[in-house]
Amino acid sequence: MSDEISSRQLTELAEKIYRYLSRDVIKQGLDYHKKNHVKQIEYNKSMISSTVNGSQPYSVLIYLNDFTNSTCTCQKKNYCKHIAATFFHIYTKINTPRPDAQTKQAPTKKQANLSGKIIAGKIKPTPEGPIEVWYDIFEQEYEQVRQSVKRYFKPFIDHEYYNHFYKVYDEFQKKINVHCIGWSEKFQTLYQAFATLFILTRLEEASWKYDQLHWEHYFIEGYEKDLVEKFPIDVHQAHYEKFMPFLQKALEIIRNRLFQRNNPLFDWLLIYRCMYPIFCYDPKWLKTEIARLEEIMKKAAKNHRHYYNAAIGLAHFKFQAEQADEALIILQQLDYPRLDDLHYYLNFFYTTEEWDQLYQWLNWLAPGMENNRDDLEEIFEYCVYAAERSPDAEKFIQMIKLWLPHSLEYYAELLLHTKRYQDWAELRACYWSASAEEAIKEEAHLVEAREPAALLPLYHQWVVRLIEGRNRKAYQSAVKILKKLRTIYKKQKKISDWNAYISQLADHHARMKAFQDELRKGSLISS
Repeated sequence: MSDEISSRQLTELAEKIYRYLSRDVIKQGLDYHKKNHVKQIEYNKSMISSTVNGSQPYSVLIYLNDFTNSTCTCQKKNYCKHIAATFFHIYTKINTPRPDAQTKQAPTKKQANLSGKIIAGKIKPTPEGPIEVWYDIFEQEYEQVRQSVKRYFKPFIDHEYYNHFYKVYDEFQKKINVHCIGWSEKFQTLYQAFATLFILTRLEEASWKYDQLHWEHYFIEGYEKDLVEKFPIDVHQAHYEKFMPFLQKALEIIRNRLFQRNNPLFDWLLIYRCMYPIFCYDPKWLKTEIARLEEIMKKAAKNHRHYYNAAIGLAHFKFQAEQADEALIILQQLDYPRLDDLHYYLNFFYTTEEWDQLYQWLNWLAPGMENNRDDLEEIFEYCVYAAERSPDAEKFIQMIKLWLPHSLEYYAELLLHTKRYQDWAELRACYWSASAEEAIKEEAHLVEAREPAALLPLYHQWVVRLIEGRNRKAYQSAVKILKKLRTIYKKQKKISDWNAYISQLADHHARMKAFQDELRKGSLISS
């Protein structure tokens, strides 16, 4: 078996496994392989077959030339742990060292020194540092984890272990935590923050080297949050001097990442801004940092990432110093601000009910978001929230109205919430869309219970549009709306107006036999 599948085929299969199978499925498959669940492996030209024991024996077929056709008799049918287990079984058979294999080359002096440090365990970190010793520990543990993960996931050798960066991250965190057992909680947290900062820089460097990798967004956000939460933002004055050298070093690393030449993997701008509470009580630091950001803005081109990051950072410092107007002036120099970078400020205005500030910022942002539907919709959401709580709701309502038809659904929602049913009906009639009929039905049901008369013009128009569809299904829908109209006319005690309307409608479409049939079936006209 091991001689019948080429190295090229195996590498291609490994890539397919990674591309099509989820992380959890791959891990389950590896576990199945380790527990010897894979039986009866056969290879036939471009196909591999196997039996994998689970709750019952399952038959697996893997097509090397077209992996997407691979199947399993389990409930999942394809892309399952049984296929993954088969792959790992094949790989380990091929890559198990033979008795006559040549001895590996002796390690280099650098590798030998590193191994000696790890084995001897002479380097031991202390809460007081220095940071260089901490980083020596991180390097050692990182190298061990890297080699370990490479052995487990060697099929992905082209990308080394980086396709499984979540594994590297988790294992690294476990190993470094052993070294700070017994420390005070604050120093443990600080040590772990540096370890997290270290591993993020390593993973980011991997992303530059292997730009074809697929980095899962929810992992990245989780790691960023993990780092931010570990930095001690509430440093007591008594510990400030002890912590400051560590925190200044962390800030230096983060700043260098923020203004690096390569494209970042992580949101260093967010992480950088989260450091502000640590240093805000040190006027000297703050003055120095602001000067750095202003200098970067002077030197960088306005469309450069460094200019953008410096402007956002500088605006954040101004905002935190309760200088929101100055922050806005800085941000207005940006051509295309990202809404994700501004949520903090908009949420602050909303939660503190600073409605004038919120309106000012939204009014500035909206025009720049015109070509980005998702961001524009988030602007509308802020307007809706503010209109529901602000004593000056009208200006937020007018802002949404100004952006019609982009803001149609949000404006409709707001009109219903503020009980402007007549305005709602006119809006829906003016911006009619067949794709929105289901939403209109739900909204109309609400209006029927509160102000049914407001629906008369909308329902009349709706009937006309349905009749123009000229098919039986459209006529049946028209009859349903006509029955609603009849009910509203009756409640308004305008039955004579209803009789005149339905008679005129039937006469106008007298030649449409199918429509006439539906009117009679609905008891809207006599036979």
